[in-house]
Amino acid sequence: MKRKILILSNEEEGAVELVTKHLRTMGESFFRFNTDTFPQNKTLTTTLSNGKILGSLTNLNQDTHNNVLIDSENIKSVWYRRPAPPKIRKGVREDLREFCWNESRATLWSFYTTIDAFWVNPPLLAVKLLEDNKLYQLKGAQIIGLNVPQTIISNNFEDILSFSSNHKYMAIKPLYTTVFRKKNKDLLFLYTNRITQKEILDKKEELALCPIMLQEYINKKVELRITIVGNNIFACAIHSQDSNQTLHDWRRYSSSGVKHEQYELPNCIKLELLKLMNMFGLFYAAIDMIITPDEKYVFLEINPSGQWGWIEKLTGMKISQAIAKLLAQPS
Repeated sequence: MKRKILILSNEEEGAVELVTKHLRTMGESFFRFNTDTFPQNKTLTTTLSNGKILGSLTNLNQDTHNNVLIDSENIKSVWYRRPAPPKIRKGVREDLREFCWNESRATLWSFYTTIDAFWVNPPLLAVKLLEDNKLYQLKGAQIIGLNVPQTIISNNFEDILSFSSNHKYMAIKPLYTTVFRKKNKDLLFLYTNRITQKEILDKKEELALCPIMLQEYINKKVELRITIVGNNIFACAIHSQDSNQTLHDWRRYSSSGVKHEQYELPNCIKLELLKLMNMFGLFYAAIDMIITPDEKYVFLEINPSGQWGWIEKLTGMKISQAIAKLLAQPS
């Protein structure tokens, strides 16, 4: 039996199709498990017997023996592509709803641990250690030898004031999410902004509400979005300084309105980035960097599940194909 590629994702993740079309062309067998369909219309079973853990996934309300979609012994690689939390069906009592959600989430993680295969990326690293952990990322990059901005995360006004005293301008950015849902359910996107110490002083009372992340403001010549797939490096230069709208955050403007082009990194930067990937145990990542006006390369962050579709579309770089090949031929 041909071993399968398991894709763990969610119903709204469009980037999956960019890769699966290549998997189909290559004749690869794969199964996409949108985890937000569990436990509403999927069943999961994990068993422990004779020191061996096995797992299987089936459709709900169908004959289990004839409807196994995938089992853990028949998986050669797993693409951990933004799986969503489980979704409990409507009508469940509120107190039971929370219990069912927690049990379902624990079951998903138990299923993941049954899969002895090649992961892109290992979820304990990609989710538990790296995502939303900017300081850990920056520390790792600094250890490798990359330049990183001076950074503080705090809700202590005196510490924030002391940090801001050393910088004319600072970048303020969210730690956890770039999307904020307002009371009326509208979504507010949180972009990186440039601020001064005076603006911090004006918000003294609000600083106690929650920690903020500040970094020394790095002047830009150009920004880089670097997608790494295995040992393949796809670097894109984003000319954010050509528009007033994207001076501080290139995401503020339609991507097609800012020049994107393929960029050749110096070999020393390539080697440092591959060392960083190896240190973090990653096989895929999207990395943001800055090139300063004096040609210094500065690392900002690494995203183990970052998007790449618009980069591929604007530059023609074959990123999706590289991901498909990595999943099809795990080393």
